[in-house]
Amino acid sequence: MKKLSVFISLLLFLSVNGFAKKVEKDFVSKMGKTLNIDIRSGGDITVEGWTEDKIKIVVEYDGPDNADFVDYDYYDGDLNISVNLFNISDNIDDIHFLIHVPYKFNIEMESMGGDVSVNNIDGEISGKTMGGDLDFSKIYGVIDMTTMGGDISLEEAQVDGSLKTMGGDVDFKNVAGNVKGNSMGGDISYKNVKLKTKGGKVEISTMGGDIEVDEAVDGAIVSTMGGDITIKNAKKFVKAKTMGGDIELYAVDGWIKATTMGGNIEAAMVGNVKEGKRNVNLNSMGGDIELTLPEESSIKFDLNLRYTKNSSRNYKIETNFPIEIKEDNEWTYRNGNATKTITGSGEVNGGKNTIKINTTNGNIIIRAK
Repeated sequence: MKKLSVFISLLLFLSVNGFAKKVEKDFVSKMGKTLNIDIRSGGDITVEGWTEDKIKIVVEYDGPDNADFVDYDYYDGDLNISVNLFNISDNIDDIHFLIHVPYKFNIEMESMGGDVSVNNIDGEISGKTMGGDLDFSKIYGVIDMTTMGGDISLEEAQVDGSLKTMGGDVDFKNVAGNVKGNSMGGDISYKNVKLKTKGGKVEISTMGGDIEVDEAVDGAIVSTMGGDITIKNAKKFVKAKTMGGDIELYAVDGWIKATTMGGNIEAAMVGNVKEGKRNVNLNSMGGDIELTLPEESSIKFDLNLRYTKNSSRNYKIETNFPIEIKEDNEWTYRNGNATKTITGSGEVNGGKNTIKINTTNGNIIIRAK
């Protein structure tokens, strides 16, 4: 009971002594104007679009009453908001800007270390934060935003442009437009993302995370330095590369090129194999490769499976296509390692397209479907 009474007394002290203060400002404006936010002190920013012809700002902070640390520069509906570093004191903390603007508005912002959230805006959005998350929903127009160390979320949007993070995850959901997401060290997920421009293929790269794509209607070029790649549905082509993970391509209606330095590859070709390019090139330095092809495919096989003498498994090429499989009788020494090679070759249905597969210490499995 004594601890509870001390805790209640602390809450009363905080509420009486001026924490979570609020300052409000209103400015007349209209659609098509610009809001510029420069928060050099760091702080969170939330921007919401609405139908009123005005800008409403609510600044919440921990500190003394009536603190005067925000400057406003207003002209003909445009507004610049900045934190005056000379007026801000050491005991002002946890700054949060909640801003309402007409929903057709342009937003420019810069923060030294806070989260950014923008909702229900039709316009041009640009800027950066040095260390916070970016969260966008119901966005239309053009976007160009960067965070140095946070996650990115984009939902229910139709935009062109790019979103970048140096060390966080990227999550796109229910998005249309020619918009790219990039991360230097996080996972990237595209769910129900449809690029609207002609030839608008999905292009994703990350230095150290997983990549997941639900659909790529005009093809996909994806790469990661240290994660898994999953593409559920793609047309025209898939080009995928990872330095240390697995690759799963559930349904590709076109040609495939996939490379991993240390994982498994699983791919399936679908659609009318008599249309378009249908070559397949799969490479792994240390994993199994499994490929499923339509039975009527016109294929020339070039399969190579190398295994080392010190490996503990009996690797093999397994397929229900009529191809010739051969295995070396003698060990060959390469870079100090004794290796043997199992090859598979042959043509079916005219050999129009080449299936080239290479792996080391892994099985090759090719199935007709």
